[in-house]
Amino acid sequence: MIFLVVNYHHAYTFREFLQTWGRAVAPQVRFLYYEDLLYRTSLPRGTYLFSDLERLTAQQKAQASAIADLLVAHGIPVLNRPDRVLCRYALLDTLHRSGKNRFRAVRLPRADNTLRFPVFLRAENDHDGAISARLNSLAELRAAADTAVRNGADPEALLAVEFCETADADGIYRKYSAFQIGDRFIPRHVLFSRNWITKKPDIAGETQAAEERDYLFADPHPHEAAVRAAFQTAGIDYGRIDYGFADGQLQVWEINTNPMITLPRERLAPARLDAQSQVFARICTAFQQIANPSLLTAIPPSLPRGGGRGEGLAAQGRLRLPLSASERAGGEVIRVPPALHTQFDITAADIRNLPLRQVTRWLVPRLAESSRRTRYRLRQALPWLPTRSPHRPPRAVQPDTQPRVG
Repeated sequence: MIFLVVNYHHAYTFREFLQTWGRAVAPQVRFLYYEDLLYRTSLPRGTYLFSDLERLTAQQKAQASAIADLLVAHGIPVLNRPDRVLCRYALLDTLHRSGKNRFRAVRLPRADNTLRFPVFLRAENDHDGAISARLNSLAELRAAADTAVRNGADPEALLAVEFCETADADGIYRKYSAFQIGDRFIPRHVLFSRNWITKKPDIAGETQAAEERDYLFADPHPHEAAVRAAFQTAGIDYGRIDYGFADGQLQVWEINTNPMITLPRERLAPARLDAQSQVFARICTAFQQIANPSLLTAIPPSLPRGGGRGEGLAAQGRLRLPLSASERAGGEVIRVPPALHTQFDITAADIRNLPLRQVTRWLVPRLAESSRRTRYRLRQALPWLPTRSPHRPPRAVQPDTQPRVG
């Protein structure tokens, strides 16, 4: 069994795979959410895969590391040990210092004229790619950063990345991607585009499909050694690497620990469909190999059951609660009963402001998965909890049943 540890609102990447090409794997995969993990009184045995590490705060990463250490101490296989993984900035900095990447990435406060322009802006903790055009001077960089911050970007998470030219003589960019799943190396795709920001292939003819097939099924694969070395440098056991080539030298753009795994059949060009189907079968086989259904007995509860402020490790005082808004704000605390084997501390200030929406977005979808008694207990404890998920629009009222006014 594979237990995928992921942020609740970003589980769609794996869920979409399990609902389409990965149906054969679905019975062997269970989701555990970072929001829940600390408050379980026991953890089932299986293979644990920690994903989405780029989006964790330093505190959340420390908490996840403590859980991973506990699992390892009980002999549980763990992929992506959180304390060993290099996320985007640390990885790019390491690769540049070692001479493997030609380009630098620097945190915005340290950006100066030593950068090799042009550069572009991107966030350290998401997967949206560049958030600016190519910028040719420090003044343009600062102006773009001001715009990004006004649009809601976190200035502490912005990176200035030197542009690395990888287009061929015809102006075509190639973005290569490959998975590592445990010890399996699986080429995923080649995307062809005339745009240096290559999120989707805008060139997908027979010529490109043939080149992609050569990349997918080369044996031995000419990129495998360099790609494995990049994963080893990053300390990542599961993820997808995106890379290109500059003058024949492999350049790592990123390694995503919670990538989109597959695309729906209807979004694949007909010329790519057969080859991509074979890739998806390889991915399913790799997941089946790391799953171990024979380990499904629960871990002896060294995560102590306990009341008080929290449960498990939090009750011992060894870890802080992941919702630290209450610690920052102080004041009256409203406690959510551990009806879902979880517990929050939420302040009145949280309830009046944005964190309330975050809490309800987390809780309300779970009500549908809970028993009638659990839903009743939550409604009694939380009269302010909305009766409808904020993600789901209200049902339209039929014209003949609309209430009359006046």
